[in-house]
Amino acid sequence: DNHDMDRLAKMCSGDEGPAMSRLFNSLAWSFFAKGMPMMYYGTEVFMTEQRGSIWQYGFKTDTPGYKFVRLLNMVRKQQELALMDMEVVTSANALDGQLVLRRGGPQGSYAFLN
Repeated sequence: DNHDMDRLAKMCSGDEGPAMSRLFNSLAWSFFAKGMPMMYYGTEVFMTEQRGSIWQYGFKTDTPGYKFVRLLNMVRKQQELALMDMEVVTSANALDGQLVLRRGGPQGSYAFLN
């Protein structure tokens, strides 16, 4: 998500607007994968304009995206994920298209993305 490409909310949209599960999975990957999460301004309000001003949309803290990012930050901090190893876990019970991430070994934290 950056000003040189289509915004995440636009790429994850269908005929009926943003597909929330796609947006949330993309954000979860960014926050739970190893490394520092990177989020471009406006993603938290599902901004679709490439170079638009956040002030056009209003800086809202009650949107589903903002609340989800706040939750991701809280989990990342409470579980101390920033310093933990990451691995992709294979599961015999996983459905096609599901991805399971584990941070911090077998007793660590898991993220299930679909």
